[in-house]
Amino acid sequence: MRALVPLSLRSRFLLLVLLGAVIPLGLVGYWLSRSARQSGERLVRERLEASLLDVVNSVGGQWGSHRSSLLDLAENGRLHVEANDRELRVRGVAVDAASVGKVLRAAVDAANAIRW
Repeated sequence: MRALVPLSLRSRFLLLVLLGAVIPLGLVGYWLSRSARQSGERLVRERLEASLLDVVNSVGGQWGSHRSSLLDLAENGRLHVEANDRELRVRGVAVDAASVGKVLRAAVDAANAIRW
């Protein structure tokens, strides 16, 4: 059986530096990089959700007035008469711009105010 050979001063110093500094700093670096990645992903996700909410609120507010105008236009009896007189068909056949302009002009009076 062999006896353990005592380590030299140089070997002891290198072992102390390795165990006391390099390994703990490596573990701390790994932990910091992992937590920084998670924090960055969370920040990007929160900012994307906030900007999406802003867009939804903006478009939603504008859509209400556009939808109301389109429904009023669809319910206008005079436009239905004009559309039927011109034999406009939207489904299946492309409608030409001149016919659409004539129909839309029927919704506007002489003062360029929209008649609903």
